Amino acid sequence: PEYHRIYRLRDEEGRELSDLLEIHIVELGKRLEGGGQLDDWIRLFNARTEVDLDMIKTDNPGILEAIREIKVMSLGKSLRWLYEARMKEIRDLKARDAYVRDEGIEIGRTEGRAEGRAEGRAEGRAEGKAEGRTYTIIALVRHKIRKGIYLEDIVDDMLEEDESLVRKVYSLIKEHPEWGDEDIYKGLKTTK
Repeated sequence: PEYHRIYRLRDEEGRELSDLLEIHIVELGKRLEGGGQLDDWIRLFNARTEVDLDMIKTDNPGILEAIREIKVMSLGKSLRWLYEARMKEIRDLKARDAYVRDEGIEIGRTEGRAEGRAEGRAEGRAEGKAEGRTYTIIALVRHKIRKGIYLEDIVDDMLEEDESLVRKVYSLIKEHPEWGDEDIYKGLKTTK
């Protein structure tokens, strides 16, 4: 009478082979006992129309996702193509917005740190201005590396900067990707 049975492997003496293997047999045609998760899955497998799918009332996220996918799969070819194109467009927009937001935040932080260092140390001292400018160069080179720009293109883009400094910053960032701006700055001081 049960619609769900579980079998395990045993030897001749009745000892279980393993608790990692069991076989579940679910008879879809039998009368359901209640409203458990297994019953919801059986209702889903037995659904023949969209009305049957709509009649399944559950909070199970797996079943709800399966119902959405079944409805999409049952669309006609052209409607499914339009639906998938729209979903791809939405995903692409979300990914682009997240990327642009994260890049903007990182650039803002980097420039803010560089300006803060420059303002904090540049009270009439040339050394403070040079240090602030160096931090800005570090931030810009790091940003360009993240965007996948190669050394020669970075040097070409930063014509107003000291080419040897840009090359040193680039090599330190590549050699030590875990270093922060302060570490790169200290590394520049030790390699001069």
